[in-house]
Amino acid sequence: MKGIVFMKKLISFILVLVFSLCGICSFAANVTYSVDSAGISISLPDDMYVFTRKTSPDDEHIAALGLSYDGLMSAFDAKSMYLEAMDTENFNEIVVICEDTTDTNFYELGYDGLYNAVMAEEEAIEKGGRKIESADLYESNHVDFAKIVSSGSGCQVEYTTVYNQKKVRIKFLDFDGSFTDDEAEFFENIIDTVQFTEKPVNSKSDKEPESNSEIDGKNNAVQATADPDLSSDASGASALNMDELWKIIGIIAVAIAICTIPALLFRFVFSGGGMSRGGAAVFAIIYSLVMAALFYYAPQKIPQLEIGTYVSIIPLIWGFVIYKIVKR
Repeated sequence: MKGIVFMKKLISFILVLVFSLCGICSFAANVTYSVDSAGISISLPDDMYVFTRKTSPDDEHIAALGLSYDGLMSAFDAKSMYLEAMDTENFNEIVVICEDTTDTNFYELGYDGLYNAVMAEEEAIEKGGRKIESADLYESNHVDFAKIVSSGSGCQVEYTTVYNQKKVRIKFLDFDGSFTDDEAEFFENIIDTVQFTEKPVNSKSDKEPESNSEIDGKNNAVQATADPDLSSDASGASALNMDELWKIIGIIAVAIAICTIPALLFRFVFSGGGMSRGGAAVFAIIYSLVMAALFYYAPQKIPQLEIGTYVSIIPLIWGFVIYKIVKR
């Protein structure tokens, strides 16, 4: 009788764990798209209809929306679009636009320069016949965006930045009339997934010619980089490696804690003092596999976590500890 009761508790706990993990995975069901021409990646919900310049003419979503492939690609070329995503349920649209520019990169501007950049974007949108509702700066992943909210034919929030001589615009359009608080938060979360794939490059073309001392200094720096015996380079590399090492140690520690805490709760709350050897072994195997699957898919679904899929190995290695925790 005790065995039956115990198995019921075990099954209940596993079901609760599985459904909880499913909920997490479904909440984080994003797909990351690379927009190479803009030098960015962006993560979007997997239920949106997404088109890029690499979209196949046979994509079923084109016909479903009553579009033609040639017309879609013509619009991409005419408007310098590189990605268009549609939420047909909520009548929202996301557009990524990229154009070459000689403008100064936003990351090179001071406060006054950024203020003027925001005002310039506001003026350009207003000239297009839209009413400006608000204009502000928004920083995400150390990149400054001009954030302009406007109304007209639907409500629009546009995030614009200049990065490595490319003006990148990410537009969110709501054809229902106005953004709800949930939609505004949703769009902001998407902006926070944007990653620039290239290192920043100085764009100022009006720099003064370098002096001989500056040139000599750069030459010395090049020589120092090529000399493996110089202690300054060695210490810099060592500091970088130590930072990476501590980051990996931190990720492993958090992963171990996530694996261990639910097992401890199960031992002292659900199992009433522990399980038999056989039951503990079965539990440890199933539990470790479920956690490994979670750790494997989490970095893919939530890129901003900045963790590698190597963490999926940790629950498998930690499985013996889990066995010891839940065993009577």
